Amino acid sequence: MPSFDRSRRALLTGAGALLASSSFAPPARAAGSVNILFDSWSTQVLLYKKPSSLPPNFTGTFPGSEPGRLRTLFDTIARLGWRAHFTEPPITPFQLAGVNVYVSLTRFLQPAFAYQKTELDALQNWVEAGGNVLLMTNHGASAGNPTDWTVNDNDLAARFGVSLWNYFVGPGSESPVVPDSACLGDPLPVLSMSVRHSRYSLGVERVWAHDSCLIQRTDPLIGDTATVVAFPDDATAYNPANGTIVTPFPPYFGLEVSHGAGKALVLGNSGWVGDEDTCQPAPGLIHQASNLQFVVNCLSVLGGAPPIKLRD
Repeated sequence: MPSFDRSRRALLTGAGALLASSSFAPPARAAGSVNILFDSWSTQVLLYKKPSSLPPNFTGTFPGSEPGRLRTLFDTIARLGWRAHFTEPPITPFQLAGVNVYVSLTRFLQPAFAYQKTELDALQNWVEAGGNVLLMTNHGASAGNPTDWTVNDNDLAARFGVSLWNYFVGPGSESPVVPDSACLGDPLPVLSMSVRHSRYSLGVERVWAHDSCLIQRTDPLIGDTATVVAFPDDATAYNPANGTIVTPFPPYFGLEVSHGAGKALVLGNSGWVGDEDTCQPAPGLIHQASNLQFVVNCLSVLGGAPPIKLRD
């Protein structure tokens, strides 16, 4: 298993359940309801739920789990009256039928967990018909960690004209810190970012995340784009190809891309949606800054629900 910066390790368990619906396009529904399909082979979900199946060619072992990893996220979804359920790989049009938002929280990076072509075709056709993807990827290789977490997410992002570059974007000298981290034993610097798109900004002052890759639009002919979240001015980007440190460009932490009748929202990190009392593969940040409000905004915008301001 790969090593992680600041004691990040891949402790995995994961799960899935079939979706029951016969209509391919996103359904008519009661106002405010959102039907969310979480990718059961994405890293944060594997930590959260015991898997019902693993890739047939996977030979590794999972050294542990974080059963509370996504507790706040799923409790909030339930309180809002939304539905959350999980894929049973391979993903099929049948599983996507009736779904409003497909969410991947960083596909696990081993080759056995890579998307199949049939899955990518199904997801692309579903978005063209009006479905919406929320892809939260992760960082590229850093000076002290050769792990590139973008490898399996890149195949999905490419279907919407987006490329994830193997860079490590991290906090700069003026970044805030999470004090007295129970996971690390010392303060944790974070990227502190503003939301640039009004549809996603309700109740959001700042979004905090550990790090990111670089996100680039590679096919401008596929659809319109919008910057949703931008890196702070003092962020740095490490290029593992030559060891240089540069200013992140393009500055996207969050990029929205239109594709047919649907959208894909690509964000540069997934660990920030984890609960703060969980440490793997990095300390959770869901209650820091406006993170919980922002993820609710992402799901409501992509799911076509009215804006929801959470109580303080």
